Formats: sequence, structure tokens, C-alpha cells
Amino acid sequence: MSEHEHESNHHGHSVAMWTAVIILLIAFGLMSVAVVIANHVLFWAAAVLALVGVIAGVALSKAGYGAEKLLPPGQAPADGSGDESPLADVPEGTERHSAGIN
Repeated sequence: MSEHEHESNHHGHSVAMWTAVIILLIAFGLMSVAVVIANHVLFWAAAVLALVGVIAGVALSKAGYGAEKLLPPGQAPADGSGDESPLADVPEGTERHSAGIN
């Protein structure tokens, strides 16, 4: 995978996903402790916290804190903003590898 593809992938780098992952890690850690000490109340409280983590991630994503949606190459955004091609700034006749895009 080229460096350009990795940068445009986003791979969950957003406030929404980081928030969800942190809450879920805490919840699953508490659930693990609850299983070891055989505490049903803690287990179910942590399960509810896990559900809160999923809901928080979805809510933050819908509120605009999620990763941007990627469009297929050549497709312009619905609002008409942006370039139609990721290579729009590369001069015509320039080979892709010389522009840093593999």
C-alpha cells in the first residue's frame, strides 16, 4: 500500500472512534475483572458501559466528529466542492510514481 493510500484511508482516526474505543476498552477491562472475581453486578454494569461506548461513537460520528467518507476515484462530492480526481494537481504527462503516488 502506498503512503498516499494510507493517508486517505483515515483508519478510524477521529474523535468519535477514539472515544468509542476508549470507553469500550474500559468496559471490557471491567468485564474481565468481574469474571475473575465473580461479580455479576460489575459485569452487567460494564456491559451497559460497553453499550454506552457504541452509542457514543455512533452519536459523535453523526454529529460530525467521525472520519470523512471517502469517495471512489473520479467522483465529485454531492455539494460540488473539491477536485474530482486525487491527481488534479499533478501536471498532465507526469508519471504517477514521480508525484509520490504509487
